[in-house]
Amino acid sequence: MQEIWKDIPGFEGHYQASNTGKIRSLNFLGHRGKVQILKTQLTHDGYERVPLMLNKKKKCITVHILIAKTFIPNPDNKPQVNHIDGIKTNNIVSNLEWVTEKENIQHSIEHGLRRPDLRVYKRGASHHCSKPICQYDLNGNLIKIWSCLSDAAKHYNCKPATLVNCSKGRIKSCKGFMWRQFENDPPSKINPFETKNYPRLIIQKSLDGKIIKKWNGYKQLLTETKFRQGDICECCKGKQKSAFGFMWEEVRLPYD
Repeated sequence: MQEIWKDIPGFEGHYQASNTGKIRSLNFLGHRGKVQILKTQLTHDGYERVPLMLNKKKKCITVHILIAKTFIPNPDNKPQVNHIDGIKTNNIVSNLEWVTEKENIQHSIEHGLRRPDLRVYKRGASHHCSKPICQYDLNGNLIKIWSCLSDAAKHYNCKPATLVNCSKGRIKSCKGFMWRQFENDPPSKINPFETKNYPRLIIQKSLDGKIIKKWNGYKQLLTETKFRQGDICECCKGKQKSAFGFMWEEVRLPYD
C-alpha cells in the first residue's frame, strides 16, 4: 500500500494522518530533521490514542477517529468508527468504517467482542440495569410492582427522575402516588410519613424542660442564630443532653 499523508481536519498545518494508521506532527522535527511520528498509547479499552497540542491546549484523541475523519467521507453523519476485523489497533483506512451505535454493537456481538445480553440499546425491563419499582397510595398501601422504573414513568407520562426522587424520599409523591424501590421483597404497606424532606419542627427548651421557641426547620434556625446544626442533631437523637446551653427536640409534621 502506498502511504498517503493528509492534514487532519481541525489540525491543518500541525498534524497529519496516514492511510496506514500513523499520526505525525509538523511542529517538531525528530531524528536527523525528519518529521516526528507520534508514539501511541493504549486506552483502558484497548484503542490507540495520541496527544495533540493546539492553541497551547493538549487533547488525547484515538487514532482510528483521526484516520476516519481524514480519509473516510461520512455523508450520513454517523457518530462512531468501527474496526471491520475487530482488531482495535489495526487503524489502516481499509479496516475502518463509519457506523451508528447499534451497528457498532451488532458488529461486536457478531465478532464475539460483546455478549448479546449487554447490548446497551435494550430499553425498559429488558435492560440489564433495570430495577422494579413499587407503587403505593398516599396511605402507604401497595398497589402495583412495576418491572422497571421507565415503564411506570411512561405510563403516567412523567420523568423517570421524578420517580427516583420520590423513591429516595426527596419528594412526597408523584402523580398522586408514592414510589419506592427495595433490594428484597417489598412490604405491602409503608409509613407514608417516611421521607427525607418531611417538614420538621425544631423545639428549643431550657435545661429544666420549658419550651423557649419553636423553629420551622433547621434552615430558619441556622439563619437566625449562630448555632451549629450538627450539635443540635446530636441532641435531638439523644446522643448528648444539651447543646449551646439548651435542650433540643425534633418533631416531624404531617404534610398539608
